Amino acid sequence: MKKTKLVVSLLSASLLFAGLTACGGSKGPTEIVQFSFSVALDTGYTSLKVDDTAQLVITENVFRESIEKSATKKSAPGVREAGEADDPVARSYIYQTSDEDVLTVDANGLVTAVSSGEAFITVIESTEEVTRRLRIDVYAEDPFEGIASYSDSVEQKAEILGKLEKYAMDEGLTGISLYENGGYVMYNPRVQKGVENYITGYGFGILAEGNITSDLSSETKAEWKKYYHSASSSDPRNINMLDAEGSQVSDLGSYISSSYWSTKMNAQKNGYDWYPSLAKENRPIAGSYDKESGVFTEREDQISKSSWYKFHVRTGEDGVKFRTLSDKSPYKDFNNRDVTIDDYVDAFKVLLTQSFGLYRGAELAADTSYGIVGADAYYAGTKEAADIDDALFDSTVGIYTGEDEGGEFLVFNMVNPVTPFYAMYGLSSSLYQPLARDFLAAMGGDGGVKAGLEKYGTFISGTSGNLATPVDTILSLGAYVLEYWEEDKTIAFMKNDNWFENSLPGMSNQYRIPGVKIAVYPGAQTDNTLIIKEFLDGKLDAAGLPTIDYIKQYRNDPRTTTTTGDAVFKLNINACTPERWEELFGENGVIDQTAKANYWDVKPWMSNKNFLRGINFSIDREQYAANRGVIASNQYFSSNYMIDPEGGLSWNASDEHEAAMADYYPDTFGYNLTAAKIYFHQAVAELVEAGDLELGTKTNPTEIEIVIEWMNPSDSVDFGEEIAEYIESAFNSSYVSDGKVKLTVVNHDGTSNYLDVYYKHLMVGQFDLGFGSVSGNSLDPLNFMEVLKSDNSSGFTLNWGPDTSVLSPNLIYNDRPWSYDALWAAGDSFAIVSGGEAVPVISYLDANFEILSDGRLQVTVVTKEFDTADIQSMLLAICIFATNDPEEYSDYVEIYAYSDGTTDTDEEGLESSWDRVVGEDGLVTYTIVFDTFATSYMMSKYPSPAIAGFDSYIKVIIPLLGIEDEGVFDTTFLYFDEWPEPAEEPTPAPAPAILH
Repeated sequence: MKKTKLVVSLLSASLLFAGLTACGGSKGPTEIVQFSFSVALDTGYTSLKVDDTAQLVITENVFRESIEKSATKKSAPGVREAGEADDPVARSYIYQTSDEDVLTVDANGLVTAVSSGEAFITVIESTEEVTRRLRIDVYAEDPFEGIASYSDSVEQKAEILGKLEKYAMDEGLTGISLYENGGYVMYNPRVQKGVENYITGYGFGILAEGNITSDLSSETKAEWKKYYHSASSSDPRNINMLDAEGSQVSDLGSYISSSYWSTKMNAQKNGYDWYPSLAKENRPIAGSYDKESGVFTEREDQISKSSWYKFHVRTGEDGVKFRTLSDKSPYKDFNNRDVTIDDYVDAFKVLLTQSFGLYRGAELAADTSYGIVGADAYYAGTKEAADIDDALFDSTVGIYTGEDEGGEFLVFNMVNPVTPFYAMYGLSSSLYQPLARDFLAAMGGDGGVKAGLEKYGTFISGTSGNLATPVDTILSLGAYVLEYWEEDKTIAFMKNDNWFENSLPGMSNQYRIPGVKIAVYPGAQTDNTLIIKEFLDGKLDAAGLPTIDYIKQYRNDPRTTTTTGDAVFKLNINACTPERWEELFGENGVIDQTAKANYWDVKPWMSNKNFLRGINFSIDREQYAANRGVIASNQYFSSNYMIDPEGGLSWNASDEHEAAMADYYPDTFGYNLTAAKIYFHQAVAELVEAGDLELGTKTNPTEIEIVIEWMNPSDSVDFGEEIAEYIESAFNSSYVSDGKVKLTVVNHDGTSNYLDVYYKHLMVGQFDLGFGSVSGNSLDPLNFMEVLKSDNSSGFTLNWGPDTSVLSPNLIYNDRPWSYDALWAAGDSFAIVSGGEAVPVISYLDANFEILSDGRLQVTVVTKEFDTADIQSMLLAICIFATNDPEEYSDYVEIYAYSDGTTDTDEEGLESSWDRVVGEDGLVTYTIVFDTFATSYMMSKYPSPAIAGFDSYIKVIIPLLGIEDEGVFDTTFLYFDEWPEPAEEPTPAPAPAILH
């Protein structure tokens, strides 16, 4: 007999319900019973190891509209008696497997893993034939041990990214995506676009390939009438990209900057090509480099990975000159100053000198994917530097210069082997363009480069107003030169007629627009229609359609176009338990430290996965996006992310991404109101059972809330009210709790500084949900997934909850379980793995120090190191450091002790020593003694140090990956704020230094 089934395909813990009519007379039903159930393994995971078994656990949820109670019951497999938990129907279940070769299930719901693979268990509630499927991964191998590297092929990286994306979505680490920042944009007819159809990841080519065909009549300044006129809602008062934390300063900086390689529209006008800009070669050249002779040997294979790359660069002899339109001294003296090879290196010296405090410098020093060998060591060694330490840089950082018949060249030693394409991509940042060190020094005066950087790209104020504006304090190497800056009103750029690219082959018809004027409208922060009104009034060349009313009126207007975006905006999630929040953000938090009085009110429902799934599926993104003229999306990545940039494959179009999204309703952009209600219902039941929530009554419901932190001043109205309506209407429906729990969504507006939502809320755990987005690295989406790691190694983690360093049986790759961090690192470059978890090359298990009776200082460190054919590691040096100035480190001092038994203050090793002993358990104990001069100097200079501690420098050899690093900064393994009392009894000096 043919029967009808109600099937709702959800996540691995999905739920189903049916409306049941109780038996009665012909006049109709006397009551309605709503029934749902979920199925999970009793292990709590979605995987099993071969030969292991797990019991299916069915959680039944019954709601009868005519009675006063809703019931939840976990039932054993099989038949349940009618009437239990207020359910008048006897429930029985049938279990089926999709592949008996992978796993089996018996009549009682006992699942047995047979062989590696994936299979589905189908559970059928026989009375209603309500069906649900549970996907189970079966693996055979134990967690990985050793060196793991799976980054050699696009196929490997795509498979790993798919696994990571699915895991992260299931765990709530990707946040709740809302929309992609493309949509409807209107252009003035006088704007001649480079192409009529928007190119993903490139745009319309308006500046590079476009033109302005007529004057803008509303422009009062004659020379600006053919400038491209755009708008901004805020003025950053700064154009220093080296210290930029958000996108606004970087976007402004793009007008005046160049990079080693850049992109331009292809001949077919359906994509873009890479071309050398400051570099001369189409791709960096792979090979090897002899530091002693300065000779680079080109490798025959220019396709596979290498750690060494060389390329020639353009200098003043090739027409590369710094530009400024300043008419003030000393700034004007640098106009048309030739770029030299030293300017290329100085860019890195400035970025990486830690005492300069540049945001992007810290980022480069911590880069473990596209970083440069020795950058972290130089950064660590310049914490207190008054100026650039040229000698330390030259001896530490893997950047070298030379000259041959092709001209002057750079050589880079990358921290990881990469292909020539990714070497080009990793080095193609305008942050690395040449930097005029003498310009900074001239601005800094007696304070030198460091003082000059504080003024770089900013306004310099005096008692009678601005002494200088960014027009004076920045130099250009780009297609445009900064021409004018009036705070909160106007920013203007003039075409750079002396730009070196103008004379490059094929570039003569590029950048024809004579300038760019950006009008600043602070009022647009509270009135999202202000900019479109200015456009319609003839004052601007472009504006997005901000509301549904404007979309309806103008979407068919010939001036209107559609674009894709470069970022997906999300409600980021704080899914911490109170204990986890304390660990991350408490008084001694590992991410940020918070005073007890300012602890966030951590809500138990925010760490309930079903509650978060309910929120996710309650939002009608298609309608939400349509109301705002943006692109609906429930995906983590925007359209411009490419898994195979050389082959032109977008990540969102890949099979691996499609598989990761399969359970998230991609056809409706993640919207399923039925699913949302079921998940909310299940969440309430779980919270009640756990004692985290008490049901009220229909007339006096228990009230709970969640807080959403928004970005801009009017966001609670412009964005928040509709989101609140979606969530509240789903949760507060009768099905979820019969009106016994009421949820209120509280929206908090942002501020005029859009970065506040990040630095005051999302990055420090002060939110339940928070609006924001991080984007970048669009040609390497796997690398970008670092932002989901819970250790915040990227500096951009916005979602908090599970510890991603811990092995999870829900994350299976290559027939074994992994932690998120370990699998990410193995796919990105390499990982040192133990028990499926990433481990450091050296672990510090114990550390302490004492002042010996003779006045020397002794440090004892216990480590776990590697000494195998695959990897060797050991300590090479430590340093004691201290400062009384925790903000500027102005009086910072460090003294080193080396593995040869000497220190900086005892080069003969007469009083100092270094002892290394390997124990039977494989642990290594170091006993290191600083001489009396070092000890007395530090104790007298810093009797009560604000910050003091010990740093470590290590040796690492990994033959498989070609890594052989010595003297690499590792970590600060011990902090202290007071000196111990000297030992009363004489302490024998340790034996002379011996390497065991």
